[in-house]
Amino acid sequence: MNFFIYGGTIDGKNSRVSGIVDKIKTELLNYGSGISMNGHSLNTPSFIQDLYNSNKWIDTMIWMPDIRNEEPKHYPVKKIGDVLICSKVMREDYTRFDAVSRIFKMQGNAVICIYKDKNPFKFELIDALGNIWCNTSEISVLCKAINDLYKQTRESVRLGSTHLNGLDGYTRDKESIRYLIKANNMIKEKIMESCGNRFFGNISTRCQNLFPSCSGTGVVFVSPRNCDKTGLTAEDMVPCYLENDLVYYGGQMKPSVDAPIQISLYVHLTKIKYMIHGHAFLKPGSYSFDVSETNEYRFCGDYREKDLILKAIPEGSEYGVVNLKNHGFLIYSSTQEQLNEILISSDWEMKKW
Repeated sequence: MNFFIYGGTIDGKNSRVSGIVDKIKTELLNYGSGISMNGHSLNTPSFIQDLYNSNKWIDTMIWMPDIRNEEPKHYPVKKIGDVLICSKVMREDYTRFDAVSRIFKMQGNAVICIYKDKNPFKFELIDALGNIWCNTSEISVLCKAINDLYKQTRESVRLGSTHLNGLDGYTRDKESIRYLIKANNMIKEKIMESCGNRFFGNISTRCQNLFPSCSGTGVVFVSPRNCDKTGLTAEDMVPCYLENDLVYYGGQMKPSVDAPIQISLYVHLTKIKYMIHGHAFLKPGSYSFDVSETNEYRFCGDYREKDLILKAIPEGSEYGVVNLKNHGFLIYSSTQEQLNEILISSDWEMKKW
């Protein structure tokens, strides 16, 4: 790990050094090398970003400034492939959901929750999917968890993508896509009723027509990356296919980070036409469709999850739900009728905090 920690109390001219930041830096030096800026003014936020960008060896940014509400907020933009960890002081009316929302606001990987009302202070490290990596009053335990998350994040296998002009005008089955979008909105509303406002995920559908340059694998339409799925239209869906570990896509938006996984699943599961992925879990129960579970945790977009899913889905299964360990769910179906059955009879839950 090569880290850069920015922290301290930022209060105009009265900036103060943070003892916690100094202790975290000292402990993290057991896992790698790093630099810190502690108690410096944010009057020149571009300087901090430039310092981070110019040090190419840095692969982890830990953002821990305590900034007054009256001061302007400046957030770092992480480099591709880096790990970004932010922090949040957990005051009386704050929840873990509030902390996790900061991850998404900063497009980070995890948040350090700091409970200053405890003696000694308590720390939690929570990733973007709500998994708690530690709950401790020991800085050494917190830093070990940071290193564990760093290693797993850096070990993730992500496939690249490239735009292909020939896919921009690819014909799509709009009626089928509109049905999938409607089904996704229905399952989102159902999950939100029981689990709260944390759904995210993506949708995809197999195109039944083959594109000449796809080597016989066919085109899959996947929802765009980092977008609100609520107002999604058929025209928004991104045509793409996978070849030689590279995703080729058309249109102005990149496909979801889970696109490589789902495209590959369509290739292996030849009868499947629809997939919906989200960040909740199917409750245990008696269902008419197949239910299974992966046995290892993978982050969003980690291509290694594809093999775990294929191993979990019963041979010959045409529709069902896979609970992705510590990640969420994947609904798959061959027909609209099967997908309707899952939507109607499924019952959902979130991770219990």
